[in-house]
Amino acid sequence: MWTPRRRLESTGLNLTPMIDVVFQLLIFFVCTVEFQRPEEKLAARLPPPSGRTGSTASPQELDLGRIDILIRARSITTRFQGREHLIDHVGDQVDLQPLRSQLRAWAELEPRIPVRISGSAAAPTGLVLRVYDVAVQSGMKDVGLLETKE
Repeated sequence: MWTPRRRLESTGLNLTPMIDVVFQLLIFFVCTVEFQRPEEKLAARLPPPSGRTGSTASPQELDLGRIDILIRARSITTRFQGREHLIDHVGDQVDLQPLRSQLRAWAELEPRIPVRISGSAAAPTGLVLRVYDVAVQSGMKDVGLLETKE
């Protein structure tokens, strides 16, 4: 018995449902994305990139001098007008009251004296931020961070 052969029709792949799903996912992700806000809590001027030539001192720094605060793993050193003050500490827990009173006394003389804070690689980051906050709270108007060479 002879049976007629049917012609095989090529059936194409229907992409319409897949495109609908992709667009729905795209719309979902666009609607639910939250962009990261820039950090606004710490208004710090960052140091210039390494290798830059020329003087990095502003005219204000040349006139008034500069307060340098160097934070190391076990000590904080402040330098101003040739005098050094040392505060010993262990870890992140340190009493910053002597530094606060010292900076307040200098702020009473001139609050525009530039304060530059630098922390060594071994210095706790939390301590660097606490020292920055103390400098701002003590009334200093020009507080910035410096790149360390250690």
